[in-house]
Amino acid sequence: MIRPFRSLGRIIANRGDSSHLEHLYLAACALQSTGNMPAYGFIATIFFSCLRTYLRPIRLWMEEGLIPPASDFLIAQTEPDAEVELGTFWHSQFHLRRTPHGSLNAPSFVHPVAQRILTTGKSVVFLKLLLPTAEDAPPTANYNLEITFEDVCYPGTELAPFTSLFLAAFNRWITARHHSISSRLRTHLFENCGLWKSLDALDLIFFARNGFLFESLAQGIFEKLDRKAATWNDRFLLTEQVQSVFSSAPQIEPHRLRMVVRKEDLFSRSAHKDTTGCKTVNSLENVEVEYRLPWPVLNIVRQDSFDTYRRVFTFLLQLRRARYLLERLSPQRRQADAEAKVFYALRQRLLWFSGVIVGYVTDLVLRPLTAVLRRDLGKADDVDGMVATHSAFIVKVKEHCLLGTKLAPIHKGVICILNLAVKFSRVHSAFQSQAGGETSTPGRGGRRRRRHRGHDSSDEDEEDAENEGSTPGSPSSTGMTSVLGREDGGDGDDEDGDEQARYLNRLSAMSDEVRGLVGFVKEGLRGVARAGVMPHLEMLAEALEGYGAGWNGPT
Repeated sequence: MIRPFRSLGRIIANRGDSSHLEHLYLAACALQSTGNMPAYGFIATIFFSCLRTYLRPIRLWMEEGLIPPASDFLIAQTEPDAEVELGTFWHSQFHLRRTPHGSLNAPSFVHPVAQRILTTGKSVVFLKLLLPTAEDAPPTANYNLEITFEDVCYPGTELAPFTSLFLAAFNRWITARHHSISSRLRTHLFENCGLWKSLDALDLIFFARNGFLFESLAQGIFEKLDRKAATWNDRFLLTEQVQSVFSSAPQIEPHRLRMVVRKEDLFSRSAHKDTTGCKTVNSLENVEVEYRLPWPVLNIVRQDSFDTYRRVFTFLLQLRRARYLLERLSPQRRQADAEAKVFYALRQRLLWFSGVIVGYVTDLVLRPLTAVLRRDLGKADDVDGMVATHSAFIVKVKEHCLLGTKLAPIHKGVICILNLAVKFSRVHSAFQSQAGGETSTPGRGGRRRRRHRGHDSSDEDEEDAENEGSTPGSPSSTGMTSVLGREDGGDGDDEDGDEQARYLNRLSAMSDEVRGLVGFVKEGLRGVARAGVMPHLEMLAEALEGYGAGWNGPT
């Protein structure tokens, strides 16, 4: 009879860093493993008696969302309730208390389930915020209030380790509360807080799920871009435009939509030349669409994920800008066969490339990943699982859409090709206007004036290519200037054939550069895919092989 009390005395006399409850648990495990059953039964009974007291504040937290005033409780509150921001409540209001050494301030048997204890209590508080009235508050379920020695070590388990028996019982005790409240919160978020509706809205706005609506918005932006309207940066007019476009979509609440241009002087006139708002697709990075989600949904779709949503929207808008300009190009009525051949070849190659990228991003990345997101969100156990699912979705979208850090050179190569499409449109339009002016204005002086203006346009394009036509260090940083640069040996008195030769040379140079950039993008994709980092990029590389090999891609 004395030996069990000696074991208890050693535990009480221990003044180590661990609590007495921790020592009782470890002693019960050790005594059972050595076959000292009388001492094991005595220590285990005392352990469960102490455990009953320890679990009271945990049960209060998990069932009512209340934190006891004790300073050493497992859960700590970051900010007072009055100061909490509802949109970040789930991530900033409560956290697990840790020791100065970084370990959890709890016995070792609590560590495996500590995160679920925190999640369950937060779910209760979250539901109270969503359902503030007493009749809507989370009901108190008929849970098993205590864990006893008889519940854990029932007959037939004599040979099972005490550790396994207790952890299984403790896990059931935690899971019963966690599953009940988490299921109710998930159902409320899906059915009453508009989580599915908000995800549909983000898909429509940023991922162009409805091509007609995206085209309507893009066309309105491009028209103002080409006009270089003085009111372009008016956030009220921009917001009215985007709200009008999406007003027909039932998934979108128009009052939550905003659109702004971050750089105010992007399309204003400067001296005798326009600024470069309409000369590259880079300017579209300044167009920013915002959709304000309800605060409960913001706890799932975190604010920092909107950077990826906006970057995907910008990328799709840039691709659409290039195709918008290319589709509106038409050859001269009397264009020579050589000019027509180069014109159509370059236009078709640029349309093919942009079409392949658009098809890859929308059909092979965004649609499948969005479907997987919905499936996994429906299977998530709790809010933490839903947050992790959406965060993983954002990471995959960023990488698969060529927006990750590792794929930055490839993305720059794509943007350079899109900028070449814009330059091609400007060069062709300038040449077509010049040729039309020469036809309608007879006489040498008229031709001289038209040629002089054509040279000014060339100078302007050449300066733009040097300053912002491509990103420094990108594959196209040296070639963009040569594409639009003037050939030596021409002045205002050259013959018509010289102008046509210069135009043909520019198109040929652009065609060569596009061919080189497409090869760079293709080989870069293959290199990343073969390294095993992102094998899905091999599909895009194979699609880029299609031009000139019997498969021309979408146009």
